Amino acid sequence: MSKRQLVLDAFNNKPVERVPVGFWFHFADSGEFTEGLRNPDIIRKNIEGHKKFVAKFRPDFVKIMSDGFFEYPNPVLFNIESPEKLLDLKPIGPEHPWIEKQVGLVRTLTDSFGDEVLTFYNIFAPATYFKMLYEKTGNRDKVLADLTMQNKDAVKHALNTIAEDLSTLARRVITEGKADGIYLSVQNVQDSRITPELYNEVIAPSELIVLETANRHSENNILHICGYEGSRNDLNLYVHYNAKVINWAVNVEGISLAEGKKLFGGRAVIGGFDTASIIGLTIRAEDADKITDMESFAKYSGKLVPIAPQNAQWAIVEEYNRTHPDNQVNLVASEVFNISDAYTWVLERRYDAYFDIKLSFYNNVLAENAPYRDFADKLAYVPYRAIPTYPLFNKNDQALADAYDEAVEQLRKDGVISELSQKYFGEDIFKYIDK
Repeated sequence: MSKRQLVLDAFNNKPVERVPVGFWFHFADSGEFTEGLRNPDIIRKNIEGHKKFVAKFRPDFVKIMSDGFFEYPNPVLFNIESPEKLLDLKPIGPEHPWIEKQVGLVRTLTDSFGDEVLTFYNIFAPATYFKMLYEKTGNRDKVLADLTMQNKDAVKHALNTIAEDLSTLARRVITEGKADGIYLSVQNVQDSRITPELYNEVIAPSELIVLETANRHSENNILHICGYEGSRNDLNLYVHYNAKVINWAVNVEGISLAEGKKLFGGRAVIGGFDTASIIGLTIRAEDADKITDMESFAKYSGKLVPIAPQNAQWAIVEEYNRTHPDNQVNLVASEVFNISDAYTWVLERRYDAYFDIKLSFYNNVLAENAPYRDFADKLAYVPYRAIPTYPLFNKNDQALADAYDEAVEQLRKDGVISELSQKYFGEDIFKYIDK
């Protein structure tokens, strides 16, 4: 059976000889995600990264990354003085380079490996493209929520206008780029003012415009409900979205694959591995000589920025406290807040540490174009531990599990796993895993 047929059978809930596997990650650096139109080398870098990855890993299906095109280039959105200004927004048009070059990117890659594997192009929801324009403010969700509360009709118009361009993009990457479908990434607005009712009224229509267009040209489209950096989502908002396959962050949402499959009416679901490999403490740089690990932090003060109990971070700190009854961290429950709040609270000494993922700290503080780059000399990071990721096998697939163990052990002995860790994380993360 071909890999294409294997994945199609899985998408249609047919029996398969094995579970299809695919991995995806960025081939451009975080500071390059918006720069594709201004720097063609980023597009070439993305193309070559995909080709090398597919040739070496041989996945069963491929999500084509949109690195270089994260910025929706509509100048009206670059300086919004009032929500009413959003009513002036018009589509950039089907022949804009932002669309043309993405279609070209996809076609180049499908020409390379599309005959072997199914391909799905990453397209963010209109609200996500809108929010990413305000990434550097540190309050992108708040910006969208503020504008919505001031003039929801203007925001809805803007999102629907963006959706018109994204619909063109979806149609063209399928019909001209020869992608098998799109990978539509949606996310709740991380602001409690955007209630489910308001989301359905203002945000959802634009997402459905894009998805319905994609469905007219392919029946194989994936809905990704994004839990990046612990963002929480009400999955019930998406049960009526007509996508063939659904994907969400199981650990972030606290909803298993079985529960989610039932919630989405028995449709195929995609599981995944958590990208949060190293977790630790974001502290003030001036305290780096005093706080060197979790134990020294607990002795120093233990004053930790509150954590939502449903997040994985809560369970890790709770486990630490259970094993250190005489030297505990002050674990306090919280609601969702902006990451900028956490950094500010630490710098203001309201708290002495923020428990966070190392990759998040790098992308938000240390990267060249990080939104909180101004904090780079004021904050420091102390790794605590790596979060192990475990593959799950059907109990009747013992031979597969044994073969997996043998292959991974050989990769470990050959140094390949450590090499990959150094390449993608800049260090050997396995030293942080409890033995």
